Amino acid sequence: MGINSLPLALAAGYTVTAFALASMGINDIRAYVVIFTLVSLLMEAAFHPIPKPASFFIISVNLVWISWDIYYLMQALGLISG
Repeated sequence: MGINSLPLALAAGYTVTAFALASMGINDIRAYVVIFTLVSLLMEAAFHPIPKPASFFIISVNLVWISWDIYYLMQALGLISG
């Protein structure tokens, strides 16, 4: 797969995921964050290796999702209050 189709693949993945979660009646932001993180990581793996200029941006996006995941996980475990 070409790197030029990665943004389109990410948008499609997020759209399908959001549609599926909404269809199941899930409206908790935590569920969306966890699933979007998994979609981002799967898309990054599918398009590996990613050229340098694009990889910095994609890694940054994934780090945002992962940090948000860690925050919600720490809330669920009771380590922080939110």
